[in-house]
Amino acid sequence: MSVFTKRLDDFLVYVDDMSAIHGVLDRIIEWAQAGQAKVTLAGVVESLTPWTTDARGIATEVKNELANSVANQLTELSKTLMDSNLDVSVKVYQGDPATVLVQAALQDEYDLLLKAHNPVGGRFSHALSSIDRRLLRACPCPIAILRPQQPDHAGRLLAAVNSDPDQKDQRPITDNILAVATRAALAGFRELHILHVWSLYG
Repeated sequence: MSVFTKRLDDFLVYVDDMSAIHGVLDRIIEWAQAGQAKVTLAGVVESLTPWTTDARGIATEVKNELANSVANQLTELSKTLMDSNLDVSVKVYQGDPATVLVQAALQDEYDLLLKAHNPVGGRFSHALSSIDRRLLRACPCPIAILRPQQPDHAGRLLAAVNSDPDQKDQRPITDNILAVATRAALAGFRELHILHVWSLYG
């Protein structure tokens, strides 16, 4: 099957910042509609370590409250996507965000993981967060990190791939990344740039 015809049926959308995700929601809807993909909105509640044995009950209670709050926010967000006739579900994971998202991608075989870019601030406002970098290194499916577009800006897509012919085990993920990038570029009439980084032997 060509990378241009490969179906992308299952999207996992990591929501770690509600205002940031609203800034890119139109593109998530656009991409999902283009492929008639199912969308799972995912939130992650990180583990709380109680300082004493007596605090375990309180830590569990706080974690449950946080999980309920995240689930409610995701449910509200899902209504916007359902209004666009998308098949949407909600999941709340517990643990380290990068770890649980990689596990979810492996277990449920998602075709694409999407998340909004959260600027780290200051002169590094375009830099990726530590979670972004960990996901890019470990996630078994393509990842799209979306930034809110400037008004009247057509936008560009950057697809980073490994095209080394000696690393044939990387070919499936490379094909998947190209499939995602191509479909997204066609759906939004955007420029597609493909990046490969290599170093000269010796």
